[in-house]
Amino acid sequence: MEKRLIHQVMPYHRIIHWQRAALKLKGDALSSRVSIVIPVFNQWELTRKCIRSILDHTEENSFKILIVDNHSDDRTEEMLARMVRENEALACIRTLRNYGYGPGCNIGALTWPGEIIVFLNNDTEVAPGWLPPLVSPLEKDCDIGAVGPKLLYKNGSLQCGGVVFNPRSNIPYHIYEDFPGDHRAVNKPRFFAAYTGACLAVRAEDFFELQGFDPIYSNGMEDIDFCLRMGERNKKILFNPASVIYHLKGQTAGRGERVLQNRRIFVSRWKKRIVPDDHCYYAEDGFSVEAYYRPETGLPDKYARFRAKLASSASGFQPF
Repeated sequence: MEKRLIHQVMPYHRIIHWQRAALKLKGDALSSRVSIVIPVFNQWELTRKCIRSILDHTEENSFKILIVDNHSDDRTEEMLARMVRENEALACIRTLRNYGYGPGCNIGALTWPGEIIVFLNNDTEVAPGWLPPLVSPLEKDCDIGAVGPKLLYKNGSLQCGGVVFNPRSNIPYHIYEDFPGDHRAVNKPRFFAAYTGACLAVRAEDFFELQGFDPIYSNGMEDIDFCLRMGERNKKILFNPASVIYHLKGQTAGRGERVLQNRRIFVSRWKKRIVPDDHCYYAEDGFSVEAYYRPETGLPDKYARFRAKLASSASGFQPF
């Protein structure tokens, strides 16, 4: 049990050594076929439900779950110690302080890598059969760099079925958000430029080669940045709706505190390389864009997210 309860004794910059980690993959240091890395800060009840859903709905016997406790100050540490004692598939590392989402994921990936790493938010609950559709595309096609599931809100509407860009803004948005989860437009496997880090499956070797999530971001845009860097290496990002996960979204304290800072960094890095692509998906699905609108307030247009207002361009195929 002690090997599965690790208290980090070094600061973040001393843990991260990507070249050394890559060498691990050539030896016998892999923990399993699949490692599920879940960074958490407080919200112990959500974390417990997330872990429980994985244990209840995952038939694979070759996975490990690693919780990266970003120095929670509620009952998280106590709850995780108990669950680790009860479940051989579960391990936990507790950090010296709250490093945030990206560094937390990086620490988890380096601590206990599997051949494939699934990054998962703790405010999620997986549905039966969720894991094979996430990992099998990575095993079958070396051109696929990452796979994301169909993320649903608790009421069954879509939270994310792919991330797209539009000509109105440099900031991407979730295509078809709030559509019914059974709408045919959101139930076709296809490739996107990016996907949300709420759940993202990648090969360990690809993750290490890209040196993980860039810690220059603070709980925002690091997932999109990662996917775009993956795309620059000619790796594709697959959305596979056969994998279903329910996501509460934005439950971690301080989640949106640095939205503007993160977006400024993202735009300065990517604005000359972003290609608007949302209209291609809408045209394929029988929609056209009437206009773009802002679901957010308080941000300059340059850094605001715009979403599409859709009209049907195909008979009998109406937008929700």
